[in-house]
Amino acid sequence: MKKIYFLARLFNRNFGGGLIRSKQIELLRESGFQVIIVTPNYLSKEVILESDLISYPINFNLRIENIKQRIGIIDDYLDKWVKDSLEYLKNVVKSSDIIFASASGELGPLKLATLLKKETGCKYVANLHDPLNYSQIDNLKFGEYWHVSREKNESKYLSSADLIITSSVEYRNALVRKYPSLKSRLINIYFGYTNIAPKIKKNKSGKLRIVYGGVFQKTQGPEILLKAASNLPNIQLYFIGDHRNYKFKYTSNQDVIFIDALNQSDYHRFLLENIDIGFVSLSKEYYKYCVPSKIFEYINLNLPILGALPNGDAVSIILKNKIGLVSNYTDIDLLRKNIIRFQEEDNFSKFIQTIESIKPNWNFTTLFNELLTIIKSI
Repeated sequence: MKKIYFLARLFNRNFGGGLIRSKQIELLRESGFQVIIVTPNYLSKEVILESDLISYPINFNLRIENIKQRIGIIDDYLDKWVKDSLEYLKNVVKSSDIIFASASGELGPLKLATLLKKETGCKYVANLHDPLNYSQIDNLKFGEYWHVSREKNESKYLSSADLIITSSVEYRNALVRKYPSLKSRLINIYFGYTNIAPKIKKNKSGKLRIVYGGVFQKTQGPEILLKAASNLPNIQLYFIGDHRNYKFKYTSNQDVIFIDALNQSDYHRFLLENIDIGFVSLSKEYYKYCVPSKIFEYINLNLPILGALPNGDAVSIILKNKIGLVSNYTDIDLLRKNIIRFQEEDNFSKFIQTIESIKPNWNFTTLFNELLTIIKSI
């Protein structure tokens, strides 16, 4: 059985990227690969060496290592984990094995994969969810804070890959412009939704119920929904997740409901029963290279999409498939008009019918099958 060593800096199966990585591993195993997860151990000082898990502990101060990375003393804040993992893996990885490095904006897994390929002659797949943090893409820097240039390291650790996967066409094309020699190795595969949602009857309401669920950070800036919906009648807004440390401002006459984070099944059930519209937002121009997983989640749940997004793949998916309405994050007036448009019954019904018809095309398994074929051929 062919082995895949699945490298990831973080492995939480309960949300976002963790759910996606779990599904990737599930499908790789179902297709006949033996998958061994390689990830840092953040919870204890124990070294875990099992048949399907290799986890070296974080025996260092992450904050200090981050500072060293920013000023260029080290390549990546996970360099020590990379070194520890390499010392073990170079003795077990064979030339016939595949290293599947899931980057998620980080350099550590890509560096470890590059070093393992050099040591063992194995194949190396770079799975890029989002652009590398603090890298330059076209004329934009991905990230808000100062950081030394990462272009030399990015080039070095991508150039050694046999296959490079992006999650948006916009990002793939940007990398082709940046590194023309990598064009033949760059492909785009959208994620899609991971588990098919059950059919549940929706509770009726006289209000248009809009939800934002997920991470509460400046990256998403979900408070813009409150501004756009201010003083609109018959609108009920839901914010679900770890919202308590995020500052919201809204008027006393707004119908706003805050709910703490739910597990995936409870979250999906709540949305299926109580929500009409799914809201998705990204606050900066450089996020045009990303596709929020919420879009696929809303498709799965038959929810028309209200977007406040930079112009990239996310906007294209919503508008070309006719499954929602989108404005730029900075255009609050258009966002407000789109909310009003959703209150028109004819528009709302058309969006739901379209979502039901295109839903099978965005199933994670369907989309990942293309990648499986490519991986088997490298």
